[in-house]
Amino acid sequence: MEQVTTFLKKVFDLTFILKWTENNLLQIITGLVVLFFYKKIASILLMVFDKILFSKMKDHGLRSFLKSFLKVFIHIVLIYIVIGLFGFNLTSVFAIIGAMSVVIGFAFKEIIQNIFGGIILLVFKPFRVGDVVQYNSYIGTVKKIEMFYTRIVNFQNEIVIVPNGLLINNEIKNITAQNRRRLDLIIAVSYKSDLALVKEILEQIVNDCEYVLRGKDDNYTIGLGELAASSINFVTNVYVLPENYLLAKFYILEQVKKRFDAAGISIPYNQLDVHIKER
Repeated sequence: MEQVTTFLKKVFDLTFILKWTENNLLQIITGLVVLFFYKKIASILLMVFDKILFSKMKDHGLRSFLKSFLKVFIHIVLIYIVIGLFGFNLTSVFAIIGAMSVVIGFAFKEIIQNIFGGIILLVFKPFRVGDVVQYNSYIGTVKKIEMFYTRIVNFQNEIVIVPNGLLINNEIKNITAQNRRRLDLIIAVSYKSDLALVKEILEQIVNDCEYVLRGKDDNYTIGLGELAASSINFVTNVYVLPENYLLAKFYILEQVKKRFDAAGISIPYNQLDVHIKER
């Protein structure tokens, strides 16, 4: 604590500052030069180490995490060098950091949680780079697992940056973890519809859809699922490849509208009937 007090007194002593500047002028100039080219130096070092250490690494998630870790490490080393070049007593600086460790630990609690979250994601691999995942209302492709954050590109081509700590403490769906995905559709028809005809048309549509899988474990299901307030709801379940999910959905819904219209089957919609009573 005595070192901290002595250091702080010197910092606010104008005479000491002038004398220190005179004695360390060359070091200060060197430090300013390093500080001026700080970003360029960091980028070059990161590029060199990336080529040497990570260029042949096949796990893209681990590679992006280690690169972000290396980036932080390079910045810390450069800051350490600049502080030394300016002539500061590093022992005193570390003493101040040690004295403030409780405050620093509290302030950086979430950052530390994100670092360990990234490590957990890489070790247990609930998802990998390239997987399509759903987190809260976001659905997209995992692009990078970094030291603090995971970057997800959604279907609108927007980058969603999620802290790693949140990903390990909340529910996340890995949509492409399995080699197939079930598409569930609810098709509503009016109570006047011929149920047998509705089911027959739905079966024809499913059989005509090129995206529906035909394996022995890929049997589709079509059945009456609900007698709702204003409609009869048929449930249609089919299995598709994850990348064909939307294509299958678009095809089936489009064909339902076309073929139901041709067969005279009406699809109900919410409407308000007003009856005027004459007196």
